[in-house]
Amino acid sequence: MTWIRILLLTLLIISCKSDELCDTYQCFTIDELEELTGDYVCVDNTCDVIFGFSTEGSVLVASTPDNQKYIQPDSNGYFHIYLNYNREYWPWFKLDVYATKLKKEWLINDVSFVTAAFGSNKSWVIGDSLTYTVPLYKPLGGLTTSSGQMIPEESNEITLSQFAGIEVNLVQSSSIYFREQGDFLWSRRVVGPIPHYFVGDTVTIGMEIQWREKIYKNYEQKFIIHDVNQD
Repeated sequence: MTWIRILLLTLLIISCKSDELCDTYQCFTIDELEELTGDYVCVDNTCDVIFGFSTEGSVLVASTPDNQKYIQPDSNGYFHIYLNYNREYWPWFKLDVYATKLKKEWLINDVSFVTAAFGSNKSWVIGDSLTYTVPLYKPLGGLTTSSGQMIPEESNEITLSQFAGIEVNLVQSSSIYFREQGDFLWSRRVVGPIPHYFVGDTVTIGMEIQWREKIYKNYEQKFIIHDVNQD
């Protein structure tokens, strides 16, 4: 039986044209083979992303990633992030990711399956004085805003000393998922909180974007941290 299989495979290869490549089951033209090994799951056969960066006070979610309200890089490609450290808590900034959409045949129940994972070269260690503020409300007859939202009467500070010594990366490593946003897929990752001793330092953030478990691409961006009250 082995010689029959060899004969059939030989006939299959001979039957292909000179500009075709064959496997055990079918032949592919050179162009088709390049498409199969490329970004074939994305529209226009191109899987890519565009990033947008904004500070914590911004609520920007643009339908197009080239919105000029995003922070623009300097001539060397570095992003300068100005943070306000005159607040009760350490500041942070937002990283918006706009990814290429999938072709319809690669959707799952009409939903795109695209994820992003992150990491950075900076981390900090939790001390023994980490606190959490718990607001306390009066259940009946308490203060409310004009829209009916309850206003806390007082608050309690709880010290979370059990977390002392834990190292925390500036970017959470858990994956985020994308959703439809105009002509793109969009998602957001919060970077921080960022301790004050990182002011003047350069933070490198690495990102891996995945389209339908078929295409993986890595990206890297660099940020210089500033204190808006010092510069």
